[in-house]
Amino acid sequence: MMFNEEHLPSNLRKVPWDRRTALGVLLNPMRVPTVMERWCPYEVALFEAAILLYGKNFSLIQEAVKTKTVREVIGFYYEWKKTPHYDQWKKSYVEDERELPGAE
Repeated sequence: MMFNEEHLPSNLRKVPWDRRTALGVLLNPMRVPTVMERWCPYEVALFEAAILLYGKNFSLIQEAVKTKTVREVIGFYYEWKKTPHYDQWKKSYVEDERELPGAE
């Protein structure tokens, strides 16, 4: 995978940086990983498939993901919705947000 600025945590994207500084920050043992960094691509794919099926029924989404708690699923959902990936996902899979099960 090619490294680009999108892969940096949001706090690093807000300030000027060079690659050496960014790598140092990312490898710092004191740094706490973000919610998004704690999910592997497979877990994200399961989450996205489950949300299409179950809407915001986080208990059912957790049963599909299996490796995360309901609390982790909820935390991921609210962070995921803030990402450019979510915008792209929504355009690809959801024609009308009212079509999602559980949509308000």
